[in-house]
Amino acid sequence: MTSLNDVLDRFRPGPPSGAIKLSVLGAPGMGKSSLTVRLSEALGVPLIAEIARDFHSRGRALGPDSSIETQLLMMLAQIAVESKLVHFVADRTVYDPIIHVDAVAAYNGTPRPDLALNCMANYLANGHGAKYSEVFVLIHADVHKQDSVRETDPRYVSLVHEKTLYWLKALNVQHVVVEGDMESQWTQARKLLGCDGK
Repeated sequence: MTSLNDVLDRFRPGPPSGAIKLSVLGAPGMGKSSLTVRLSEALGVPLIAEIARDFHSRGRALGPDSSIETQLLMMLAQIAVESKLVHFVADRTVYDPIIHVDAVAAYNGTPRPDLALNCMANYLANGHGAKYSEVFVLIHADVHKQDSVRETDPRYVSLVHEKTLYWLKALNVQHVVVEGDMESQWTQARKLLGCDGK
């Protein structure tokens, strides 16, 4: 069985030795929030709740109507929250904004905002934000949960997934794909981390 230290060692250089900095990526409705809550409880580390919900509650549009400004502000907010913690499980990553800026343009058929994307990519590639000990990418054939916050149009969901894999590769971010329903995702994540959990 893989131990947590084995997982962390695979991603050096990164967080300080022994630091748990897990993040979960994936298209809307894939079960990220459910998985991050369970991981946080199982590992006994703080949960960084999805900041997009806070932005939405303040009147910021998400999904295909999200602006570049909103995504940039969310990226900076994520970096600020993560920088205050030694250990955490995050229901978002610093990579989400660049993924969503690209997906929004593709979804709406507008020109790709290359200047914004290049600036964001350069900022992230130069070591800003957290170095994660593990990045999970959730994949599921169907949306697990629909809510009034997320756009769950299958086309948009597909574009976010496509852009997630594209940007993780472009930014050379090590990640693990976790597939299936929520229980399968939990089982795979727990096994990979070598942690017990309910």
